[in-house]
Amino acid sequence: MTDEPSPQIELERYLNRMRTGKDLANELGVSPDYISTMKWNGFSMPGGKASIRMARTFIEECEPFGVLATKRRPRLPEQSDASSGKSHGPTRKRVQRKPSSDSRKNRLHKAV
Repeated sequence: MTDEPSPQIELERYLNRMRTGKDLANELGVSPDYISTMKWNGFSMPGGKASIRMARTFIEECEPFGVLATKRRPRLPEQSDASSGKSHGPTRKRVQRKPSSDSRKNRLHKAV
């Protein structure tokens, strides 16, 4: 007799293994947004994980639902600012700021 588990036991382990939402989406062949919509409709993921069997049972028992595609807001056209020709709109983010002249944060610490 061999020590290898039967194919039925392997299938049960596969279906009952707990997965994160992203892994569950990959295994079911759906987007992570679909898993989020399942949660909105009452699908519980204790500890942030669920099995394929739990997901399939929920999909069979739940009323049909759809995943709405999220639409980005269209950008507003830029309005012309004051007649000075200088834009007063928001400045660029993620730009390294210049240190102030008396900033102690940028000074090197010397051993005493």
